[in-house]
Amino acid sequence: MKAGGPKYVAQFMDFEELGPPSGGSIQKPHPLLNLARQWQLQLDEGGFQGIEADIQHSIRAIKSYLHHVEHEFSRRLDYFRLRGQDNILRYLPVGMVVVRLHVDDGLFETLARIAAVIISGCKLQISRPEKLDTRVTRFLYTKEGQRLIGRNPVVNELDKGLIKSLPIIDRIRYAAPERVPRDVQRAAAEIGFYIARTPVMMDGRIELLQYYRPQSICNNFHRYGNLGERAPEFE
Repeated sequence: MKAGGPKYVAQFMDFEELGPPSGGSIQKPHPLLNLARQWQLQLDEGGFQGIEADIQHSIRAIKSYLHHVEHEFSRRLDYFRLRGQDNILRYLPVGMVVVRLHVDDGLFETLARIAAVIISGCKLQISRPEKLDTRVTRFLYTKEGQRLIGRNPVVNELDKGLIKSLPIIDRIRYAAPERVPRDVQRAAAEIGFYIARTPVMMDGRIELLQYYRPQSICNNFHRYGNLGERAPEFE
């Protein structure tokens, strides 16, 4: 997290989601927006029996992620607007993100993480422990699960395999801190590798911080106080 940036203090806070995120406009088309709308239609018709809450939360998460990417995380922001100097804040996708599954993972926790990686523009890899067979993993191989995952790879591997991949990936996203094995924690600590393990949120303002790297750019464009062709911007 960028020291001194507007989201800097978030890493020292523990968030608890008490309700759905506030809605917001989404102007740009996206395949996951279409999928969320189709899931909503199926819910309205009585579909997804037994997992209605997980699907509803995932729909809300997808819409919140898309809204906040469109209105903040994909934009170049200048909060200061100083005369003669740009102070641009932008967010860059971290790169390859591995969504590591766990026997205790809920369906929403899994679908939301996958959606967040895709929407943020990161490269997705789903890491499944060998022989893991849960309601969540079975859903991922259904038609609806495959529509979300698309062509992104699902790798069956032990923790040892995940550890070996640390030098060639950029981040691992677990759904809770207690689900990160000690061996994985130790291996990551040795090379300074960051493991995202905060609770999964529907609100894109919070969840998407796990998938971006903030960058600040300072540009002095004045010359002895002369703003040149950009002077009209400050009149």
